Amino acid sequence: MKTTCPLLLLVALTACAAPQKPSEAKQEVMRAAEQRLAAVVRGDLAALEQLLAPDFRYINVWGETSERAEYLEARRSSMNTPSDHWLGQDIDEHSIQFTMAGPDVALVTFRVLDHFKYEGTEHRNWVRSTYVYERVDGKWRCKLGHTSRIDPED
Repeated sequence: MKTTCPLLLLVALTACAAPQKPSEAKQEVMRAAEQRLAAVVRGDLAALEQLLAPDFRYINVWGETSERAEYLEARRSSMNTPSDHWLGQDIDEHSIQFTMAGPDVALVTFRVLDHFKYEGTEHRNWVRSTYVYERVDGKWRCKLGHTSRIDPED
């Protein structure tokens, strides 16, 4: 019993460790979100692989769902097609909504102006994106993304 008490005390102290402040978590998640957007635009697959959770899923503006491997392959394919590629993504800073859904889960919603080339023609589309980030082993990784086309006035 004497050995159990120090062990129980250690477990209790570990469980009561101070959680990360919401403002710190928000900064880290937003940094991860910006890094993900930049990696998409640059076509940096190595960075994307580090930023996406192993069980990442994405739902695009047409309602099509892709798992991590399919999402990365779509990015890889667009890099190899000169007529189809990202030119930029601009986040509407005033539209950002951030919610901590738990100590290690965060939701981020924002409007984005996508600027891309498809079949040789440049396009600009406003979309609303929602991303779920999960902290695993101290790193925030994107677990789920969903994008819907919106009217520019929304």
